[in-house]
Amino acid sequence: MPRFGGDSGFTLVLYAVLVPAVLYFVAANLQLRWPWAQPKWHVQTTMTSAEGRIVDVNDIDFVDKTTGWAVGDRGTIYATRDGGQTWALQSSGTTQRLRGVDFIDAQRGWTVGSWNTVLYTADGGLTWTNLTKEQTIFPANVRFVNERIGWMAGIAGELFRTEDGGYTWTEQRGIGSRGISSISVLDANYAWIVGSRRSMAFTEDGGQRWTRQEAEIQNVGAVEFVDRMTGWYAGESQVSQTNDQGETWVERKGRMFHTADGGKTWLEQRIPASGGITGISFADRNVGWAVGVTGTVIHTKDGGNTWEIQDSATAKNLFVVTALDSENVWVAGQGGTILRYSR
Repeated sequence: MPRFGGDSGFTLVLYAVLVPAVLYFVAANLQLRWPWAQPKWHVQTTMTSAEGRIVDVNDIDFVDKTTGWAVGDRGTIYATRDGGQTWALQSSGTTQRLRGVDFIDAQRGWTVGSWNTVLYTADGGLTWTNLTKEQTIFPANVRFVNERIGWMAGIAGELFRTEDGGYTWTEQRGIGSRGISSISVLDANYAWIVGSRRSMAFTEDGGQRWTRQEAEIQNVGAVEFVDRMTGWYAGESQVSQTNDQGETWVERKGRMFHTADGGKTWLEQRIPASGGITGISFADRNVGWAVGVTGTVIHTKDGGNTWEIQDSATAKNLFVVTALDSENVWVAGQGGTILRYSR
């Protein structure tokens, strides 16, 4: 009969404590998915173009829990009226890559894309009108605060503002030639932009002046503010790491930062993501999600003090997340992927 006492008893207790802790740490950092884990995310559809080709979903936007749009490559626009249970292809009138979409209500919205493509609809996407002429501008983000005022930003650092609903755009001095990856707009005056080469900037006067900041990470992939004081930015930092005596180096690590004083100070939040973060969305000051490469989805209930991995049921790169509240959340990305959260 085995004896459990003395050093043997201590060893068993040590194993009982350390082994689960080590397994959890490894799973969190390597983003392993346990076979018995119940995914909280479910595939709603795979977006295809009018020609039947699978295309990446570059942006997604919902105005309420039933009504939303997704845009992607080859001029593809999908719309749903039932929370994503079914999606319908809309005719965009273009084959350009559409990168950003934003609606202010169930009828009025804009989508932007390659070669200065700016499309507008006033009937929920039944018809789309091209508002601009072709130029060597490649907008990737668009945000409107009302039917007149909005911003769009390009992958080469272009930044524009409109005050007539997108018919004319005025270039603004933002962060120079550095690519802009994300915009967060609260109202007609207050907005943040982030991008490559540690670039960050904000305006409090509608873009007449932009105040620049330097991020803690090289490539900022996303920014999100829920009010003028509370915000987050995240992306990918360069970390030198090798597994073959220096022949090759891996320089990827997801990092997240939070401010509670309008960007005067930023504090890093520990996140279980080994790769870059490309999208952030918060339903309020506490509840939020972030997404990134290789199917990464992380979730917080306490403003980012703690983050947990959620099983996205995919290994594809995810580009964007939109959270209306704690229950109505969608994610989209590579290979036509559109996912919805279920509690």
